[in-house]
Amino acid sequence: MKKTILILLVFLGVGLSVNAQSNFEVGINAGLPVGNVVEKFTDYTVGFEANYYFLYLNNLKVGASAGYLFFKGKNDKTVSYENTQFLPVAASFRFTIADRLVLGTDVGYGIGLSPKGNEGGFYIRPSLGYNITSGTTLQASFYSIDAKDKTDTSQYEFGSISLGLVFRL
Repeated sequence: MKKTILILLVFLGVGLSVNAQSNFEVGINAGLPVGNVVEKFTDYTVGFEANYYFLYLNNLKVGASAGYLFFKGKNDKTVSYENTQFLPVAASFRFTIADRLVLGTDVGYGIGLSPKGNEGGFYIRPSLGYNITSGTTLQASFYSIDAKDKTDTSQYEFGSISLGLVFRL
């Protein structure tokens, strides 16, 4: 419950501080899980993001990103795994490489929200986007969080190959 309130406060604070400026973006995506935890998950992940860009240098945008990632836990006849959730907070970089083509990456920390024991870890997200319109981008990306579990001291790589839409507000 405390982590859910924290997520809401972060997004509310970001939304109020930028006042819907043109350098503010929100996005939603869905993907397929990859990494050393694939056997614990069904065939999908979902997420959303909020980006704010404050520095523009020629074709490069630099800013901050916060989001939410959900990995659906697998339930079968022999074992049941809990859903895993992260709040990635990162520096965000986007470089326009052609008229409508954007290359980017987010680098930061994925805060573990659930299940209990999920300590989160290093977060990176390379992406490739195609500007469909001046306000909408189709984006393919790869999420990777090297997370630690303090209950069994294990290290896991939570990854997802995803496709989504980003909207400039």
